[in-house]
Amino acid sequence: EARDGLTDAQLDRMVFEPGFSTVDAATLSSGRGVGMDVVRRNIEALHGSVSLDSIAGEGTTVTIRLPLTLAIIEGFAVGVGDQVYILPRSAVSECVDLPDGTGERRSGVIELRGSALPFIDLRELLGTSGRPAARQTIVVVQDGSKRGGLAVDTIYGESQAVIKPLGRLLRGLHGIAGSTVLGNGCVALILDVPDLLRRAAGSQTPGTPSTLPGDRGENTSTRSVAGSAP
Repeated sequence: EARDGLTDAQLDRMVFEPGFSTVDAATLSSGRGVGMDVVRRNIEALHGSVSLDSIAGEGTTVTIRLPLTLAIIEGFAVGVGDQVYILPRSAVSECVDLPDGTGERRSGVIELRGSALPFIDLRELLGTSGRPAARQTIVVVQDGSKRGGLAVDTIYGESQAVIKPLGRLLRGLHGIAGSTVLGNGCVALILDVPDLLRRAAGSQTPGTPSTLPGDRGENTSTRSVAGSAP
């Protein structure tokens, strides 16, 4: 058999060889062995990689990996002091005002529509200088079944972001997934929502949660970044 002497990984890689075909005879439109080798060549030209993982009788998984610099996300920009941070838009559920009396408490638990919501202050977590705004906002973020809040000073709104990798000295920072350049030329950090949620969950403190104004439909408004963020 053709399988003799070859591992499953080697057999999967044969699909990317020029001229490889799985049909018995070529037609005018198929079976000529042009396809996956072109896919691999173009992905590798972008400094990426493509691989196959097949299980007999179940199916095949095609995995494509591209450099982080090629990733574009729909972002949601927030401000803490003079700094702008980007959250993945898909992770943002809503924005609500931080309840009165919690401004000095940098993290803890508040109540949102009858459920406990752990929150954490981005200013404290990221070491941003300056005093909090007189009226802070909680950005509710979600990753799967996990949900938490991030206290910020300003909401700028939706904006596309081209992800740039962090420099060698900044790699491995908790809560940071990358960076991007805003329309005004300023650099903004892209936040790692799963890591932030783990930290927010760890910040929970005993006590009766406060009630958010958002329970009464008083969500904060958003403004487009449009390159005009600080």
